[in-house]
Amino acid sequence: YLEFNIAPNGAWWAAAFTAPRVADTTVPAVPGGIIAHGKADAEGWECEARIPLACFRQIGISPTDSPCRLAVTAILGSPEQLFLTTATDTEGKPDFHRPWAWENCAEL
Repeated sequence: YLEFNIAPNGAWWAAAFTAPRVADTTVPAVPGGIIAHGKADAEGWECEARIPLACFRQIGISPTDSPCRLAVTAILGSPEQLFLTTATDTEGKPDFHRPWAWENCAEL
């Protein structure tokens, strides 16, 4: 799976994994072509990322084939954090490396 992190200012980081917290060492780097933007002000923040389908395919993920799963997560606040996610498994300590709990892309 691909973990993609984006900050309110549009800065981003991504890495491929073969299992929860197991980096995919066959993928040297996430391919280019990603465009990210963000802004933050007193009213809140927003960000947007555009990831080309070719980027997913280059790391062995096909968003148009099943199973393809997707989750969006936000961690807000400091030092007290608020964890938000679209994942279905939210039991226990916050953990966003649960791909089995992410929505199937074909159903979105």
